[in-house]
Amino acid sequence: MQSRAYLFLLLGLLVSSFSQQVGEKPNAAGREVSITIQADKLQREVPQHFLGLSIEKEQLNSGEFGRENSSLSRLLDNLGEGTLRFGGNSTDYAVYAPVEAQLPTTCHLKKKSALAPAAIEEMFHFAQQVQWQVIYSLNLGCFAPDAAAEEAEYVKSVSGGNLLAFEVGNEPDMLHLQGLREASYDTASFLEQYHAYRLAVQKAVPEARLSGPGVGLYLNGVNWLPKFLTAEPQGLAFASVHFYPMVRADGLPKEIPAIPENSPAFPTIAHLLNPRVPQYVMTHAFASQVQAAEAQKLPFRVTEMNSAARGGKSGVSDVFASALWILDYSFRFLALGVDGIDVTTDLPHGAVYSVIQVEDGVHVARPIYYGMLFFHQAAQGRVVPAEMGSEATDLNFSAYSTIGPDHTLRVSLINKEHFLTVRTKIQVAGGSYGSAIVLRLSAPSLDSPSGVEFGGAAVKPDGSWQPASGETIQNDSGTLLVSLPPGSAALVIAQPSAHP
Repeated sequence: MQSRAYLFLLLGLLVSSFSQQVGEKPNAAGREVSITIQADKLQREVPQHFLGLSIEKEQLNSGEFGRENSSLSRLLDNLGEGTLRFGGNSTDYAVYAPVEAQLPTTCHLKKKSALAPAAIEEMFHFAQQVQWQVIYSLNLGCFAPDAAAEEAEYVKSVSGGNLLAFEVGNEPDMLHLQGLREASYDTASFLEQYHAYRLAVQKAVPEARLSGPGVGLYLNGVNWLPKFLTAEPQGLAFASVHFYPMVRADGLPKEIPAIPENSPAFPTIAHLLNPRVPQYVMTHAFASQVQAAEAQKLPFRVTEMNSAARGGKSGVSDVFASALWILDYSFRFLALGVDGIDVTTDLPHGAVYSVIQVEDGVHVARPIYYGMLFFHQAAQGRVVPAEMGSEATDLNFSAYSTIGPDHTLRVSLINKEHFLTVRTKIQVAGGSYGSAIVLRLSAPSLDSPSGVEFGGAAVKPDGSWQPASGETIQNDSGTLLVSLPPGSAALVIAQPSAHP
């Protein structure tokens, strides 16, 4: 959305001093990196519904979420049990048809999209079929608590137990930039209106769970979220904010300053994979927000995220680099204590950053989908530390690991270097493992929009996926050796030689 440009201009100012550190051709001979897995130091369990999709609410009318949509069902099945969040900008102009006449005459919406009850009911049948939970957003753009309560009552009645939470509005900190509130609209203003919605919704649906504040400017979350949790903890399912590290710079409104090409907010592959950006945002934004949620004993979820706001940037958001980006960020959020992420997609229209694209009636898995597919295969059981040696300090390389209930060890290796091959030497402390198989995530290049494979296989037109090949590596005197070409990732799966 256009208003998100302000977020990334601010981010650009905060991190513009960061050196690029990617894109320059280093020694082509490669680099060796030692990795130690602390298999006996079990950390947090991977949340069951960690992965999800954030979809525009108006797309409930698209017909995509029907029980007969088998290819979409298979694509979601590949990602495990997740969450479908129906929200986005259209939250604040999509009107539940039975209450449209009840909206105040002072409500001047840019456009209206009436949501038929039958479409909502069918979506929940679809959610039950794929075993995904639903986050359902209520219109705040037009302030109408009673109408929202009536909509919530119907949604709950057809949810079949798959409703995770109601979200009140979309990005309340951005409402004034969209002409839906005065410039003076602030946290206190939102809390007053949210309170009215909560009372109305919980009167109609006493067991209703809500979420928030869902701010668009995630740096605003540092201030908005603690105030929200202190003022309105009743009935919360989780706390939330949104996240986009970049913004598509072309076609910005005249009143918004141009984004310099050297700003990390300017969408390029080099900026997308710049390791300094996640280091900064995790430390200066998300860490404190997760802690604030934990203090209230609440989960924390990023309910909308993708590579570049305003629909994504062609050549960046729709190429293989996006797969490595979402894979790395998924693990970073998991390690930080986040309970889930909902990646923005666009069905059936297919924005540049969409996870799934509908082409000639066929659902196509975009490159970013493969990063989510890898994560689901890799993040199973409990997180365990993967400690890299000092020789990796200046590399754009990441390593993560989990151990499943059956003691299977999974090590995820992500080489975001543009030209450098990384040769890893993996040792396991606190466990005994023999040979392992390796499933590789690869494409012809970082800027490839197609040709992506995971485990030697692409996702089929019917939405199904099965690895076609997995190379076997031997335990060489207690060390697993895996080499990663530039711009690729590998999942190492090792079975225990004896249970710890």
